[in-house]
Amino acid sequence: MTQFDLTNAHKEIGKQLRNLRIAAGKSINKAAIDAGVAPRTLSKIEDGEANFRILTLVKLCKAYNTDLSQLLRDFTLPPPFANQCQNSKI
Repeated sequence: MTQFDLTNAHKEIGKQLRNLRIAAGKSINKAAIDAGVAPRTLSKIEDGEANFRILTLVKLCKAYNTDLSQLLRDFTLPPPFANQCQNSKI
């Protein structure tokens, strides 16, 4: 498992998204169309240069025939953040 570094989280998620897109055999343009995002936006997300919304991640995962839990399965929060999440009341 990868330690989830919150300062670089968007870069790590971008790498994962690129890997999923490539595994799905999709170009940036095709994936962007399928997910309803601009190709430039997808490129920036994959390069770790853009912030994104959870809904965008869900749309991209759907375009890649996977789900958000699969995208994030290899990440764990560092102890201080993991403890905060476990103790939070949602």
